[in-house]
Amino acid sequence: MSGISLSYDQRKSYFFTTEGRYFEIRAIFYKKMLGSDYGFSLYTIDYRRYYQLSNKRSVGWQLFSGYKTAEVPFQQMFQLGDFLRAFDSSRYIDRVITILRSEYRYFPWEGKLTRRIGLVCFAESGTVFAELEDWRWDKQRYLWEEVFTIK
Repeated sequence: MSGISLSYDQRKSYFFTTEGRYFEIRAIFYKKMLGSDYGFSLYTIDYRRYYQLSNKRSVGWQLFSGYKTAEVPFQQMFQLGDFLRAFDSSRYIDRVITILRSEYRYFPWEGKLTRRIGLVCFAESGTVFAELEDWRWDKQRYLWEEVFTIK
């Protein structure tokens, strides 16, 4: 395995982010000549943006997209459940993934220990598919589809 990763991180905090932006682009190559059991490539883009609305409120959103080349083994494919909160990992699996999520954070308390305890309202969608040209808006999966659909 070899590759390159370029990132730009301007967030105020890694775990308690309320303001700033983050961008990362990666290309990783799994080659048999380098000792890998398989020969495929992984490309990802991750962009996040956070806005502080007040001392107690913030909003954020993320766009993540990834592509694995055709030779990727099944067990290394993207699993939608690994990225979205309510989805089973083994239900949606393929070589290309897109994720879009947003969240609103509210921290109502002032205490030293309680100031980081808050409420989060989020919305997220995503999909997996075989080829880049197969992407369509109507194929996006949403949280309420998984939680409120009778199977």
